[in-house]
Amino acid sequence: MTCGGVDGLAGLTVVANGFKGVQAADEPRPYKPVLEYLVIDRRARGTGLGRQLARHVLNEAARGADGVTVEVEHERVDAVRFWTRHMQCTVLPDSE
Repeated sequence: MTCGGVDGLAGLTVVANGFKGVQAADEPRPYKPVLEYLVIDRRARGTGLGRQLARHVLNEAARGADGVTVEVEHERVDAVRFWTRHMQCTVLPDSE
């Protein structure tokens, strides 16, 4: 995604199929979307671009799925704050 005032790419997301489990090779894999990365250029932070991009990606990823898992590194305080405050997500222990 691009943003006015920022040369080049201002935001990027990566969604993968996080299905885990035993399955025959010839069967389709269930769709379990995992948002692995949401990166916003520092120059574009504070403009609402992150929230806009996250909402769009989460809505698209959730099509045909029960929900979307968002992976966040617990030591990234800014990322945890973004997802809990701005996107109303709940932080679960790593084991879940």
